[in-house]
Amino acid sequence: MRRRQQPARLEIGQHVADGSRGEIDLPAARQLLAYVFSQNASAADQLTARVVQARLFDLTGDKDRALKVYKAVARAPLDGIATPAKLGAISLELDKGVLTPDQAAQQLEQLKWRWRGDATELAVIRKLADLYLQQGRYREALDALRGAGAAQAPQGCRSLVTPPPTEGAAARRPRCIGTGPSG
Repeated sequence: MRRRQQPARLEIGQHVADGSRGEIDLPAARQLLAYVFSQNASAADQLTARVVQARLFDLTGDKDRALKVYKAVARAPLDGIATPAKLGAISLELDKGVLTPDQAAQQLEQLKWRWRGDATELAVIRKLADLYLQQGRYREALDALRGAGAAQAPQGCRSLVTPPPTEGAAARRPRCIGTGPSG
């Protein structure tokens, strides 16, 4: 029974620490990470917890520590865990100026093929498209989104191709030219 509860607690910890879902409960995330690290969790669960831990370090401003953890986890042979870690490392290195935008784009292009079919793939594609948009490379941004079949475009792309809001839910739905249904 105890082994069955560990992954569920880890999943809860990931949701608590995931900043894309809204407010982050840092004390709860830290407690859940401490719990996971105190258990006899599998290597995959421990690596996943390290990605969450690196995210918390990043969110609390400890960028150097976050980068070290991301880089360590990115070497794992489990693509489902290493890919989000590599994405975090690329983002931090880009922010710190260690990578140029072109170098980051090249690494993100390689990374987008490493793990397919879930939120991690979309996060990589969004980061790549945002990077292209910041550089004024609009065609590459749209191509990246089109190739992934992303249902939701990055913020910059929405502002470029979504018409001004009008009445009705369909008018508020974000979309990019050529990435999917236009309705």
